[in-house]
Amino acid sequence: VRGKTQEALKLVYKDNDTLYVSIHSLHRISKYKGKDGLPPKIYKLGSGAWQKLKQRTKNKVKDIARELITLYARRRQESGFRFSADSYLQKELEASFIYEDTPDQLKAADGLIVPGGESTVIDKLIKKYGFKAHLDHFFRAGKPMMGTCAGMIMLAGKVLGQDIGWGYINLTVERNAYGRQIDSFEQDIDLNLNCRKGQDFKGIFIRAPKIVKVGTDVQILGMLGKEAVLVRQNHVVACSFHPELCRDLRIHQYFVQMIKKNKRES
Repeated sequence: VRGKTQEALKLVYKDNDTLYVSIHSLHRISKYKGKDGLPPKIYKLGSGAWQKLKQRTKNKVKDIARELITLYARRRQESGFRFSADSYLQKELEASFIYEDTPDQLKAADGLIVPGGESTVIDKLIKKYGFKAHLDHFFRAGKPMMGTCAGMIMLAGKVLGQDIGWGYINLTVERNAYGRQIDSFEQDIDLNLNCRKGQDFKGIFIRAPKIVKVGTDVQILGMLGKEAVLVRQNHVVACSFHPELCRDLRIHQYFVQMIKKNKRES
């Protein structure tokens, strides 16, 4: 470039069209994300199909931007919501976890819940602080584990379009498959926890992942219509929703019984 040698990344398109990207512009390149198992379609640079694809993408981005502008404008006009004070259940839970777990504390723990949140952030933090090996040891020790929402994504064997599942339960899941944040909802699900079978449980789904495939050795404990939303394989439980956000403690009581049974037998 201008008589000077520069390091660059070579991108090859259809018919061997070539694009060189300077190492100073690598932030402009991102990993391809699409439907699982389908190879990306390669286009010829400057072709009509390529131009149409770019235009459709631009139009879609504009549609999303307009939707967000409308949403936030409506939010500014509406009255805010006053949340109730923390319940005694939340206070008891907070009081029981005074410190953040360290690897040594993890060894002493009898059970572990991987909570909801942002799965990609959880993955980055686990890798940054080298915590995965300790989680693997905890899993191999047969100690009960439960993942809720994003926690289920982390425990899964396969996550469509991403390489972040830990492989602790034989599931294939899809992130945000029930919709974005504004599509969050509450709906009764049917439980089968060997106690009060068939009783409805209020499931709270917030930008929730979906179980798209259940392994043959996985037990289904909860259904939303025809879809599994609560499952178990050996000592690992996973659910698409947030059981901690309602007053019904059956799922947590079930998990506690798993811990007690494991301690008796170990």
